[in-house]
Amino acid sequence: MLLTKNLTIALTGSRFSGKNGVCKLFKQIGVPVFDADAILKYLINYNGEVLKSVKKILGRDFVMDDYVNPIAFDTDDKFEKLLNIVEFELFEAFNRFITKHDNSQYVIFHSSLIFEKGWQNRFDKVITVFTPKEDRIFRYKIETDQKIESINRLFGRELNEIIKNKMSDYVIHNY
Repeated sequence: MLLTKNLTIALTGSRFSGKNGVCKLFKQIGVPVFDADAILKYLINYNGEVLKSVKKILGRDFVMDDYVNPIAFDTDDKFEKLLNIVEFELFEAFNRFITKHDNSQYVIFHSSLIFEKGWQNRFDKVITVFTPKEDRIFRYKIETDQKIESINRLFGRELNEIIKNKMSDYVIHNY
C-alpha cells in the first residue's frame, strides 16, 4: 500500500469493459484519475533511462531508433519483463500525482493490469468495471473490425473477469 493521506483506489477491468467511460465520470465530478496505461506507454517510449534499461536487460533488438520495438514483444513473457523494468518509474510517477492532489480525499489509479501484475495490495480499494465477454467482443469488433478468432485469442490471454470481480472490493456493472 502507498503511504498517503489520500484514499488510493485502483480502477481496472478487462478490455472494452468501459474503464475509460467510468474514469471520465470520476473526472467530471473532480476526482483525480491517474491513467497508468498512458503513463506506461510514455515511459516505455520516451524515458531515456527506461530505454537504456530495456537495451541492457533485454538486448538491442528490443529498441529500434530510440523507441521500444513493439514487434519484439511477441510473447507475454517478454512483455512481462518490459513491465518489470518500468514498474518502479510508474509508481514514482503515481506518487508525484498523489502529492500534486494531496487536497483530494481519494485518487484513482486507472490500469488494466492491476490483478495481472499483483498490484491490488498497493491500494486501499479496488474497483473492477465488468461487462460480459460477449458484449466486450462485440464492442472490440466494431472498433477494430478484427475477426472473431483473433479477438478470442486476445481476450483469452486476460485474467478471467469473474476472478477479477471476486478479487475486487467493488464491481461496476457496465452493460
